[in-house]
Amino acid sequence: YAEWLGMDKETEADLWWIAKDGLSVSLPAPWKTCEAGSEIFYFNPETGASVWDHPCDKHFKTLLATERQKKAEAKSAAAEPVVQGQEASKDAEDPPEPKEESNQSGDEALKPKEEDNKGGNEALKPKE
Repeated sequence: YAEWLGMDKETEADLWWIAKDGLSVSLPAPWKTCEAGSEIFYFNPETGASVWDHPCDKHFKTLLATERQKKAEAKSAAAEPVVQGQEASKDAEDPPEPKEESNQSGDEALKPKEEDNKGGNEALKPKE
């Protein structure tokens, strides 16, 4: 059944549980097992549909494809280099906007105040 699903027994041994589950799954209601000579098919008396493959086979093929995709994504994520200092999450918040320290605008905010020059620091005193 694993081969029928398309599994590779060498590289996908970790996914064999899908094949095991597929082999042991019950036939869902209202499906019935029927025989045509030596062949088995499945018949749904409510819809009149008949199929050669088990009605749940499509589910297990889809499950296999989903699990393969998960493995590929995990392998890809493990191979991506992590840059130190960068957020790994897409949902990381943007840093807050800087707060204004002064009520002044434009060039006025850049000029030193006279009281800033009091304190003995000669480099800050205006030249005469």
